[in-house]
Amino acid sequence: MGELEDTAWRIEAARINVHKPGKVMQGWFADNVVHLSPEKTMALSLYAQSAQDWFAASCASPILELTEIAGFYGHAVIIKAPPHSCVVKFAFQDGRVAKEIAALQRLRPHSVLPMPEVLASGVRSIGGKDVGMLVLDYLPGKAPWDIQPDAARIVALSDSFVEAMLHLHQQSNPAGYELPDGGFTQSLIAAFSDWNRAAHAYSQAADSPFSPVLRVSLQALWELRHDVLGPIDRDASSLVHDDPHAGNFLFDPVTCLPMAMLDPCDVAFRHREQDLFHLADVRPEWGLFERYVSACPLHAGHEQRRWFFSIWDDVKHCLNRGWYDEDWFVAKFDRLAASGVRLGA
Repeated sequence: MGELEDTAWRIEAARINVHKPGKVMQGWFADNVVHLSPEKTMALSLYAQSAQDWFAASCASPILELTEIAGFYGHAVIIKAPPHSCVVKFAFQDGRVAKEIAALQRLRPHSVLPMPEVLASGVRSIGGKDVGMLVLDYLPGKAPWDIQPDAARIVALSDSFVEAMLHLHQQSNPAGYELPDGGFTQSLIAAFSDWNRAAHAYSQAADSPFSPVLRVSLQALWELRHDVLGPIDRDASSLVHDDPHAGNFLFDPVTCLPMAMLDPCDVAFRHREQDLFHLADVRPEWGLFERYVSACPLHAGHEQRRWFFSIWDDVKHCLNRGWYDEDWFVAKFDRLAASGVRLGA
């Protein structure tokens, strides 16, 4: 396995299919670049067919281009049909549509960047299964793997990106950290424990995919949470996006500045560092994580907390979607050890 920051596994696993009248192009993410192969053809997926049917029943505008993005938590279909272009998303997890709607509503008032508006939501039958559907308005911009900024534009881009994140993180709640039931606590450790209790239990379950060695490591890491999080336990809370890697932003194709913020996950008042470990997931050469730390110095031990949060975030994804990669987890524990965290005797 190469550098973990080289690309987010959720992005790396995604595929893109671009359909135009009389032409179909297939592409995939590799090294943060989308490669299109016009010589390959592929029929519309069931998701795209369902999105196309919904659009035809809702709008008379002709579709000029239809792009599919098969992601980790869902399948997105981008419909270019000016002036009614939109994005139709199908969720792979029950309740994900309602969570995204709530997340957009919470973040939008505090975002300096545009965020998509909800146009419609509902349930579609796809392949004999009911699937949650969310329709968002289309926002212009390029994905990070579609732009190649020079050194000067990277500086401007990273400054603008960090400004947007700092503005979110300056939103705090005097009641402290949010809990899954909507309550609050002044202790980050207590809040983290409540949010991740199910993930921890899953990691130790006999029927979980984790190897015996990883179960021991995860149990030891869970028991260290008081030590790892202690230095920031009583910090002010921040409103977090919960998945703010560059792949969830759109960028101006000329200036390369951020144009929009997308795909918030489990938005809540947490600790800003629970957002920060995502910043190096996509286009690490832009230095977004380093620029944020430069603008807002963190407490000692933040490199240890970076990998601590990252590991438990991946356990959560394993629980939610059944994904598992032994080597991936081992590599992250190696990073944790390199940061100074020692597990066991």
